[in-house]
Amino acid sequence: MDFTAAYTALKFAKDALKFTLEQKIDDKVHTQVSEAMEKIGKVQDELFLVREELLKLQEDNHTLKALLREKESWEKQIEEVYLYTTSAGDHLYRFKGLPERFACPVCYVKKELYILQWNDKPYKYECKACKSEFRAQDYPDTGILVSDYDPLSRY
Repeated sequence: MDFTAAYTALKFAKDALKFTLEQKIDDKVHTQVSEAMEKIGKVQDELFLVREELLKLQEDNHTLKALLREKESWEKQIEEVYLYTTSAGDHLYRFKGLPERFACPVCYVKKELYILQWNDKPYKYECKACKSEFRAQDYPDTGILVSDYDPLSRY
């Protein structure tokens, strides 16, 4: 519906009735023209209210479409990962296919996928976004018991 055209038509009708009202006419016609002008004014007011409601609905529609696109995008991203448990018992999200990559489970909850970075020395993955660390595997067995270890001896 073209609200501008409808408003213009109502304004024209109201102006025409106002012009008629200003002419020399009898009281009965004067009363009828006044009533018609009042009704046209009410229709104009309602037209403004309907237009405001339409604008609000259009904004809501735009917002909902954006949310739907965001949700669909996230669902497409999470199709590429699955929950994986490392040999150390930590849970990560693993990307399907090669190369082997893992995503941060902390960021996953926030609907963000960040690839974890490997850290060789402590055998951990770390997330650069949230600074979380995850054990990738148990520390390698050196065959030396902690109680037998003497750092001053030479084996």
